[in-house]
Amino acid sequence: MKNGDEQKSAKLHESCLKLRVTGKSYTEIGAALGVSRQAAHYHVHTELKKIAEESKGIAENYRDIELERLDRLFEIIWECAKTGDQSAMNQAHKNIEIRCKLLGINSPTEFNIKTSDPGSILIRMQKNGTATD
Repeated sequence: MKNGDEQKSAKLHESCLKLRVTGKSYTEIGAALGVSRQAAHYHVHTELKKIAEESKGIAENYRDIELERLDRLFEIIWECAKTGDQSAMNQAHKNIEIRCKLLGINSPTEFNIKTSDPGSILIRMQKNGTATD
């Protein structure tokens, strides 16, 4: 259970974020709640971080549930695929693709190229083991 100071701080975080959502500037938020502009900024961002962490937990839980479902489906599909059933093999492949997406495997890699010399880019990629022939 939160003590009095923690409850006040949590309320202040929420109040600052609510005012920010309505379009108030950090200066206006500070004036309305009796804190500095910097404190208003801190409270807004602290509340946003809290919300992001809560959302992350919910998303991870959902992902775990979906992965469990995929595992159970894959067991059934795999038994059929082992007999040579082409339809089951295709379904197994789709199951694996969905699993990879959920886990972030095979996600595209982003490159930020800051040079106009393509040769130097290939050399760096080869040194890092990311270039293919």
